[in-house]
Amino acid sequence: MPSGIDAYTCACPAAKGATGRVWGYGPYTADSDICSAARHAGNIEESGGTVSVLRIQGLDRYEGGKSNGVNTGDWQAYSSSIVFDWNAPE
Repeated sequence: MPSGIDAYTCACPAAKGATGRVWGYGPYTADSDICSAARHAGNIEESGGTVSVLRIQGLDRYEGGKSNGVNTGDWQAYSSSIVFDWNAPE
């Protein structure tokens, strides 16, 4: 997530979303790869798509896990998190 903004929309190309580093299981750390996190969350499929994320308060701990073919890692406290805006227009 780019610094200094609270909402961000980006296009994720096909097959991207299983290669970037991600921490957490939703919310994710704000430095996580957005497309990989979107794939993990089920927000996009292998074909890619447009996603919108919102910056929220950070957590004391992030637990990772596997979902939709993407593994995410555990992490300790981080200053901000991202969640997906499921209501954003596609």
